Amino acid sequence: MRFISIPPNGASWSKQLIYSFDTELDEKEDVDVEIFNQTTHQLIARKRLYGVTRAEIDIAPILRSAVEMVVPRVESTAVLSSPMGIEVAVGIMGLMSAERRFCAAEVDIRHPQLMSYMPDSQTLAYGEEILFSVIAPEGVQISMVEHTLTSKRTISLVPDSNLLFYDVVICTSMFRGDVERIELSVMSGTEQLAHFYFDLVPRLADGRRLVWRNRRGGLESYRFTKSLPIVTEVDVDAYNTTAGLMAKLRGSKERYRLCSALEYGEALKSLREIIYAPYIYDIRFERLEDVTLATRRMEYSRCGELQSVALEIIGEWKGGER
Repeated sequence: MRFISIPPNGASWSKQLIYSFDTELDEKEDVDVEIFNQTTHQLIARKRLYGVTRAEIDIAPILRSAVEMVVPRVESTAVLSSPMGIEVAVGIMGLMSAERRFCAAEVDIRHPQLMSYMPDSQTLAYGEEILFSVIAPEGVQISMVEHTLTSKRTISLVPDSNLLFYDVVICTSMFRGDVERIELSVMSGTEQLAHFYFDLVPRLADGRRLVWRNRRGGLESYRFTKSLPIVTEVDVDAYNTTAGLMAKLRGSKERYRLCSALEYGEALKSLREIIYAPYIYDIRFERLEDVTLATRRMEYSRCGELQSVALEIIGEWKGGER
C-alpha cells in the first residue's frame, strides 16, 4: 500500500482535496478510508471503496460537512483554536498519510497573517468584544495598552496552546472603567501581524452589533448604529368566556432593518463578507444570540462602488409582556 499523491498544506476544502493510492495487490479488494482530525485525535469519517487496487478519494465534501464555521461562545477573554483550519491525516489499510492542514480558503500557512478585515482604528462600547482570527505558525502574543487621561498600563496575553489557527476574543469589560483607549498589538514570533486602536465609549442604547465569519474563516464584527422596526406579525388566540370575548397573545415576529454607515477600506471588506456568512450572531451583554436574516442587500453608488450593507432581521417574541 502506498499513497500516490496527497493535497498540499494550505489547500482549501472549498475545492477538491484528492488522495490517490495504490494497494499494491494483484486482486481487487474493498478498502476502508479513514479520515482523522489530528488535533483532537478523533475519527472524522470512514468511507468504503469497493473492488479497487488503484483509486482516489476527494475528502473535501467530508470536511465541509464536518467543520462548522461557528463563532466561539465565550463570556471572558480567551484565545481559542479556530475552525478556519483543520489538521488531517488519512488512513488506508493500516498506512497513515502525512499530516496536512487544510483551510476554509487557500492560504500559505507557512507565514503568519491576520485573517480578519479590521480597520486600524475603531470605536467600541465598553463591555463589547474585540474579535479577530490569525494564522500563526510560531504562536501568537498579544499586547494591550490601557490609556486613561493620566496613565497607561500594559497587559500581555499569551495562550498556553501552541496552535496554528487562532480565534481571539477580548472582552473590554476586563479593562478599568476609566480607560478611554486600548492599543493592541498582535505578534507571531518576531513579526508584527497587526496594530489597532480602540476608543471606548459608554454602551449605546440603540443599534445592534453582529459577529460572523468571512469566507476565509476569520472573525468579523460590526455595530449597526440604527435598528429600525419595519414589520410586526402577531398571532392571537381569541375565545369566549363568561366575562366576554378574550384574546391572548400566542406569539409574534418583528422584522428590523439594519443599515451600515458609508464605510471604506477594511471596514467595507469586512461588511461585504456578512452577505455570504452561514452563521450570524447578535452580541448582547457579552453573550451571543443567533440571528435569522430575512434579506441581505449590498448597496452601490452610481459609479458601481459598494457603499453600504442593509439587513433585515427577524426577531421572535420569547415571552413576557408586549
